[in-house]
Amino acid sequence: MRSSLVFVHLLFVGIWLGCVLTEALFERALLGQGPAQELLLAGLHKKVDLWVEIPAFTLVLLSGAALMASAWARARLGAGHQDLLGPTGDGRQRLLRALGLAACGICAGQAMGGVSGH
Repeated sequence: MRSSLVFVHLLFVGIWLGCVLTEALFERALLGQGPAQELLLAGLHKKVDLWVEIPAFTLVLLSGAALMASAWARARLGAGHQDLLGPTGDGRQRLLRALGLAACGICAGQAMGGVSGH
């Protein structure tokens, strides 16, 4: 069960990252090309955000929360930290989780228009 959850989490992280990179390519190709292309860019961003980025981000958030809950439950039961980073990964895992949450927050702010103004 846990390995399936890790797979799903990493799959949707990849989809989300691919989506962000695709939007960057849209911007590189269409920004500064005139009003018609900028309207096209806005439409493309809206479609990608609604149909790909938000669902992928949501699944990353949910699967990450489930993985964290699973790790906390196992730690409470004394199962140790035999996670992706091995038995000594406790500090690294906390750092990676914090970085993941920070990346989620930054991307959520951008998706809501707070940083990029879309």
